[in-house]
Order: sequence, then C-alpha cells, then structure tokens
Amino acid sequence: MDVRRSVNFLTPGLLTAAAVLAADRLMAAVLSLTGCDHALPPTVVAAFSITAALVVIAARWPRICRFSEVSNDDRLDVLREHEKLLKAKRRKWVTPADFRRAVEEDGRLWTVINGSVYDVAGLIGNDNNGKPKHPGGDFLADFVGKDASLWFYTSHLKSENVLTRLSVSWVGYLTDRFGLMCSHDKAMHKLIDDFAAEGLFAYPWRHWLWDMQGPVLFLISFWVAHCCIQGRIAPDWSGRLVYVGSFIGGSLSYVLMLYFVHDALHQSIFTTKERAKSFTRWFSLVVGGIDWSVGAIVHDAHHAFTHVVGRDKSLDTAPLVYWHKSQVPGDSAGALSSAEAFAATWGAFLWFTVVVWLMFPMEVLRSVADAFKRKDVVCLVAVPVRLLLPFACHLSFNVSLHYAVWLLLAQEVGMVLVGIAASLNHFSFDAIDVHQFREKMDQGFVEQQAKTTQNHNAVALGYGLHGANGKQPRSLVVWALVASLDAVVSCWVGHFDYHVEHHLVPYMPRRNLPKVMA
Repeated sequence: MDVRRSVNFLTPGLLTAAAVLAADRLMAAVLSLTGCDHALPPTVVAAFSITAALVVIAARWPRICRFSEVSNDDRLDVLREHEKLLKAKRRKWVTPADFRRAVEEDGRLWTVINGSVYDVAGLIGNDNNGKPKHPGGDFLADFVGKDASLWFYTSHLKSENVLTRLSVSWVGYLTDRFGLMCSHDKAMHKLIDDFAAEGLFAYPWRHWLWDMQGPVLFLISFWVAHCCIQGRIAPDWSGRLVYVGSFIGGSLSYVLMLYFVHDALHQSIFTTKERAKSFTRWFSLVVGGIDWSVGAIVHDAHHAFTHVVGRDKSLDTAPLVYWHKSQVPGDSAGALSSAEAFAATWGAFLWFTVVVWLMFPMEVLRSVADAFKRKDVVCLVAVPVRLLLPFACHLSFNVSLHYAVWLLLAQEVGMVLVGIAASLNHFSFDAIDVHQFREKMDQGFVEQQAKTTQNHNAVALGYGLHGANGKQPRSLVVWALVASLDAVVSCWVGHFDYHVEHHLVPYMPRRNLPKVMA
C-alpha cells in the first residue's frame, strides 16, 4: 500500500478517534445515569478502546484487505447483456456512408449508441395527449444522424427497461464502431471500456461501510442532542457547545446521506438502474421526506445538457446566477444588459443568501407535485408523514419541540452545504441556448463537459497528487499533510472536487474518480 492510500485510509480512522474523544462528556453522562462510579476518565476509556481496535485491525489486516475487495463486480453487466442479446440476432451491418444517406436522403430517424444503429422514430415527437413520447423531454431529434453513446450513458447505461426497448429498435452494427465520434469522445469511450475491464465500476463492500458514516453520525448526533434537551448534560457553556456540536454533526450527517443518494441516482452503487431507483425512493423518503428517485430525471438532464437553457432543468433553481437571453422575458437588448448587470452585481450574493436556502422546501414541493401528477398515493402520504411526525409526537406525547426543530434545521443546513459544494463546480461558466448547443454538438460530449464543469482541488493537483504534474513537496510530511487535506475535503464535498471526471463518467463510484484523473 503506497503512502497516498495509507493516508486516505488512516484519515477516517483519525477523524473517528477525534469524534470519540469529543464524546467525552456524553460518556460521563451515560455512566452517571447507571449509578456507576467510573474511576477512569472517559478520555482514557476512549483511548483504550481505540488502541484495542487498532490492535484487532493489525492482527486481522490480511483478512480485512481481502474483505475490502469484495464488491458487486459490476463491469457494466447490463450493457454487456444487451450486447449478447443483439449478437443472437441476425447480423446486419451499416456503413457510415449508408447511415448518413439513410438519415439525410431517406429521412430515417437513426442514431448510434455503442457502435449499434437504432431507429428512434417511436421516441421523437409528442403523443396524442401532447406530451413528449420520451419521458425526459423531446430532445432526441438532436441526436438523429449522430453518435449519442456518451450522452445516452449518463442516464441509461444500466437501465434494463430502456435497453430492452432499444433492442426492438435495433437496425444493425455500424461497420466503424467509432466512425461518427470526434477524437476526444472516441478516446473517452475506449477509456470507459478499459475502466470496466479494470473493475472501476464495481462498488466494493467497503464503500457501503464508508457510506454508513452518514446514518451512524446522525444517530450519534441525535443522541447527544437528546441528552442536552433532557438536561442530562449540564446547560452551562460547555453543554451549549456540545449541543451546537450535535447540530453540526447532524447537518454533516445529512450531507453524507445526500451524497449517498446522489451516487445511487447515478447508477454507481447498484448493477441496474431499476434497483437504484427503488432503493433511492425509500431511503430518501425515510431519511429526508423527499422522493429523490423522480428528481433523477432532472439531474440526468443536467449531466447530459450541462448549462443548456431549456434542457438543464437545474438552471431553473438558479435563475439569479446563470443569465442568458433565452432566460430573460422579451428580446430587447436593454432587458438583457440590465439582467446581466443585475446578475453580475447581485447574482452570486442572492444565490448564497436566498436561493440555496430554499432548496429544501422546493424539493419537498417538487416531490409532492410529482407524486400528485403520477397519482402516487404512497409518496403523497409518506412525505408529509415523515416531515410532520416529530411535530405530531410533540402534540400527542408532549415530546419537546426541540427535537422537531433540530431535525428540520439539520436537514436544511445539510442541503445548503450540498448546494454550495455543487455550485462551486459550475459558477464560472455561462449558459447557452438549445440552438448554440446543437451547433457545438460536433465538438463532442467530452468538450461540452470540459467547458461547463470545473474541479476545485487545486492544492492537491499543485502537489502532484492523482497523476498531475505538480511541484515536488519539500518533505514527506508536507506531502502527507496535503494528501490528508485532500482526503478530508473529498469526503465532505462528496468527491465533487473531481467534478469534471464525475460528469464524464457519472455512473462510476465517486471514490474511484481520482483514478480516472490519474
């Protein structure tokens, strides 16, 4: 194990040790309730426990290492099964010239995905009710006559239902698999095949254990808050600090759980999108009272059409930041210039002070509105029950109102922190309209993502971490400190500091994104 992996492994352990030592007062309170006369200070007990844990880890290290490599062994299995299904059919071949002729002269609505030609005529346009035939919106016409592989992968790479539907629309194989791709996209697609062969899309069991940090931190924080509310921890200045610490811990636990849900939505945890959607639905309803599984459509569109007004629906929640002429009512130059001036002066300020704080209530309203449209009775009942349950306990059982306030404020602050972390990756780029997007499609998917997304791990890259050409640290200690800082930042920003890589392969577990950069 090299130094970087050692540091990244030890950092969570050191953070855990610090958290245990910080729970000194809680341990004393619990022991006092039992009537025990504890001779040893809680810090000594905590230090002894940590030492014992480290001894066990050292003794079982080879077995732990083997267990840590156990995973779902996903190598894009759903896509591979789809390829096997196509191979079982009668082989048909389409040359790039025949493909272009069919589209341009015969008016065929063909597109290319992973080297296969598909007829998407049944998914373009509106149905009899005037709604787009494609659930994500009427944009498939933009990909007629083009290679849509990388855009398609952002949403449907592991979707068994979508790939089954596509198999019916299969026309044949393109003789030159990457013949319609630009050079950057061609290289990216080959890298995806390499990543799959290396097992970088597999989700190890150790990642599951790490992702349980969120629920565990929440339970610990809530228990500490409970002790403070019940007066088991003295309400002096130190007790108030403990209560504030419990609130911070609760907010950070929601941050970690939101990143976990975000990963599930991106198909990076489960082998199929259908399983991911089912898990996300119930986990998010129980934890936060929001149905994130439906919001996945909006987020998938953000990844496929980053900063494209009318396609990237996430722009609708940030109208004060991304200004474009198509976002301004009217076509007058004066209106546009005033909007740009307003955005330049107040846009970022209003985002951080107003809009980002409305994300939680807006997501709750979106969940209810979507459930009402789908006539989803379960969601319509689960959302208000989950959010109002703490208040119901207050009214029915005389439970302190502090519990309900603590839960709601911790979730609100957690969503604000996630919103801020995510917005830093996109703030410095302007939006474009659909017409401009179509003009730039020939530049490819990789070019589009590289020009609309940025990383914010400059310190780590500056010191040559993750394969970057940076300056050499003066000593191993400095390098270890930088690596530790990078590991801590990556943890608390959900590895959004590798956001360009995340946009290129959103279906990869986020802890493998540094390997993509390397």
